[in-house]
Amino acid sequence: MQVVPVTSPTPVSDPSGPVLTWLENGSGIARGTAVELSNERARVRLADAATLVPGDEVAVRLSFDRATDTVAATGRVLAIRANGEAPVCELEWTHTGSERDQLESLIASRG
Repeated sequence: MQVVPVTSPTPVSDPSGPVLTWLENGSGIARGTAVELSNERARVRLADAATLVPGDEVAVRLSFDRATDTVAATGRVLAIRANGEAPVCELEWTHTGSERDQLESLIASRG
């Protein structure tokens, strides 16, 4: 019998874990992982073929922690870049108010 070491999964409340991201335009939903977040912009590595083009207005959902609700935002696609890897979507935030405050607070909490 072979013994295989078991690794622990990433904790549900890991503040440094990946931020899962969904970007929705009128043509569909693109899934990805945020690779950079700031109070003004985000870069999202897309996991699937996206129908996003620069200039698209998108509804965004961000999952900072699997144990909490997703965070809503809106943004504008600035660019889609691919360097032989999965494409990266660059976007700027366009929302204001309490949802923007919530996003900025979560970004600040991640260091």
